[in-house]
Formats: sequence, structure tokens, C-alpha cells
Amino acid sequence: TSYVDVGMIHYVDEQKDFDEVFHGPVLAFAQELKAAGTIKHMGISTHNPRVAIQAVKSGLVDVVMFSVNPAYDILPPSESVDVLFEKSTYDAPNVLSSTDPERQELYSLCESQGVALTVMKPYGGGALLTAEGSPFGAAMTVNQCLHYCLTRPGVATVLSGAHSAEEL
Repeated sequence: TSYVDVGMIHYVDEQKDFDEVFHGPVLAFAQELKAAGTIKHMGISTHNPRVAIQAVKSGLVDVVMFSVNPAYDILPPSESVDVLFEKSTYDAPNVLSSTDPERQELYSLCESQGVALTVMKPYGGGALLTAEGSPFGAAMTVNQCLHYCLTRPGVATVLSGAHSAEEL
């Protein structure tokens, strides 16, 4: 093909990564490709809502691939994706009480700016599908997870991964 619909810059989770990408040669090169028509839309992937908010506010991205699900949405921002997968993360007082305000800000900002959210990890790496893995102590169904993601503001699509043929 002579073009790609979305050119993704992946795994921009830390502030230093954002600074290097958005103020350096990576984004400059991607913008050249977009201007030439080789890339139709610019995107980034991140697990950090603070980074995602900055990217959206820059006006330079059209798509944000972001981890959205009921478990991750209750956690405050972190530069370490591993925090999302640690069971002890969910033991903090009141952590299960509501959506993190910065994540909610990201979703509303994407919706208002016309930036598409592409969801990754809708099942929390599979943890939400088992009572043992879920921070809520109960398994969710695939439909519940997908419904949750698709009802967040700004969400355009959900990419569901699988660890096995059975999950697929």
C-alpha cells in the first residue's frame, strides 16, 4: 500500500518519553509522512492518562490507543504499566470507589476534540474474566467488559486481545 490509515507511536508512558517524542525527531518525521499522505492520521499508545491528555491537547494526534476497563479506570496515573497488573495496587483505601478524575478528563477531552480513543486491554489482561484475578472479587463477562469500554466518552473502537485459542 502507498499509505497507512493510522501511524502509531507506541508505548509513550513516561513524561520523558512524551518530551522526546513530541519535541524531537520522531514526531517531526511522522508529521512529514502525514504531510506527504503516507500517514492519514497520527496516533500514540499509552497507559498513562497524563501523557494522553498532553498528546490530545497538542492538537497533533487523531487517535489515542489507551487501556480502558473498569479496573484500570479506578487507578491514578502512573508511569509504570506494571502497576495496572499488581493485585496489591487495588488494596489501597477507597481505590474501588470511582473513576479516576484524570481518566475521566481524558475521555471527555477526546470526545470534545474529536480524537478517537482505541481501547486496549478491555479485559485487564484477562484478570477481569475470573473472580480470582478481578479486583472486584467477581468475574465479569466479555459483554460487560466490552459494554463498559464502548460507553466511555470518545471511544471509537475496542481491540480485544487473547492469551489462548479458547479465549479468542
